[in-house]
Amino acid sequence: MGGGFYHEEPVAIPASIKKLKKLQTLWGADFSRYKFPREICELEDLRHIRFHKGGFKIQSNQTKLQTVDTIKYSDWIQIDTVNLLDLRALSITSVEGEEVSEEGTAYSWESIAKLTSLETFNFYFSHYLMIPSIRPLSYCENLQSVCLSGPIKDPSELRFLPESVTNLSLSKTKFTQDPMPTLASLSNITALDLGEGTYTGEKMVCSDNTFPCLQFLKLVGHPNLKEWHVEDGAMPSLRGLYIDDCDNMMIPERLNCVPPTPDFTELIYEKKKREIVAQHARELLEGYLMRSPTGETTFILRKSPESLLGRSDKRSTELRFLPESVTNLSLSETKLTQDPMPTLASLSNLTALDLGEGMYTGEKMVCSNNTFPCLQFLKLIGHPDMKEWHVEDEAMSCLKGIYIDDCDNLMIPERLNCVPPTPDFTKLISIKEKKGKRASRAKDSGTGSSYAGCLFVPGCFVEILAMTDEH
Repeated sequence: MGGGFYHEEPVAIPASIKKLKKLQTLWGADFSRYKFPREICELEDLRHIRFHKGGFKIQSNQTKLQTVDTIKYSDWIQIDTVNLLDLRALSITSVEGEEVSEEGTAYSWESIAKLTSLETFNFYFSHYLMIPSIRPLSYCENLQSVCLSGPIKDPSELRFLPESVTNLSLSKTKFTQDPMPTLASLSNITALDLGEGTYTGEKMVCSDNTFPCLQFLKLVGHPNLKEWHVEDGAMPSLRGLYIDDCDNMMIPERLNCVPPTPDFTELIYEKKKREIVAQHARELLEGYLMRSPTGETTFILRKSPESLLGRSDKRSTELRFLPESVTNLSLSETKLTQDPMPTLASLSNLTALDLGEGMYTGEKMVCSNNTFPCLQFLKLIGHPDMKEWHVEDEAMSCLKGIYIDDCDNLMIPERLNCVPPTPDFTKLISIKEKKGKRASRAKDSGTGSSYAGCLFVPGCFVEILAMTDEH
């Protein structure tokens, strides 16, 4: 995973992306700019689209969308959202100079009321526009995380946020009245971020028995704030406090015992990213695999499934989610600490197995009797720690070729001495697949691919390689 790379020139996404009929995820680098083709609107299986700087367009027929981040306000108001019932995460922004009518403002927020599955909502307005009434959010009963940036006329508008909200971030709202009395009505808030320009006044008060669940509070960019009264029974669950650029304010004595914490909003953002990654990983591991033009089902995994799911252990048992249809399997950098062979043995139709560098960090592997009955080619590379490899007599009964390199401490099992060494067969498979694709294209006369999977343009933070239309 990573934040991505910065590109000075916009990265042009080709119009040929429309050929990826089953594409589900399109995710850009955080700090890059892109040129988007209108063909993105033709991807009806798209579930997640995220580009930090926005600029893409979507249509009402893309009803499988679950994540839209970030779309321009003027593009959003063109969409009829009545069928976007699966949308869970939405980020909208406006840019200076964007033409926004009063009609469009009203329509935009009323349309959000129809998003009954919405869990995360981010709304970034330029300073010259007023955020309209947030009353429509009261219909989003599953809403958990809300970020509002831009002027709001009255802090009492915050009362329309549903009780389900646990994370709230505000900035540039320019409240002239103390927002704390209204915010106190959100009894389930656990993380509250009052960013730069949230409040222009000099005094805030947190009354007794308010914010019972609040654990983390961030207060940044309030140079006018001088007095902050926090009564004894307020914020009883507070565990972390982050304050910056509030030079004229004395921290209330009640909060002196609360430890300062790093900027927790970054941690929340990373958590959301991990949750989405976990969802992609589960979908891929539970069967979103591709059948190549040559007939085999191929799966390539270049990071451990455990790391994708946010786990600290490296258990090979996650590989059990691969369906029996898989015939070609390539693993590298998965850093499994347990012998993967017992789990891989359940894939009875494997014909080619590539165990690449960093796949396994242990010293011993065992292939039991009657396992890998269809395996014909085996590749083992980059396992300098491996010392023992036991292959019982009836294991890998169809093995025709073996390729071993950079396993200096490993003795080749006696059972495999009769198997001829072969060139790197993975290159041969790649050539075979490319030939199959060319033949398939000629046969289909340019019809679109039916492969499923994810596409992450430069700066991708998930390195799962699923067979797309080009290599």
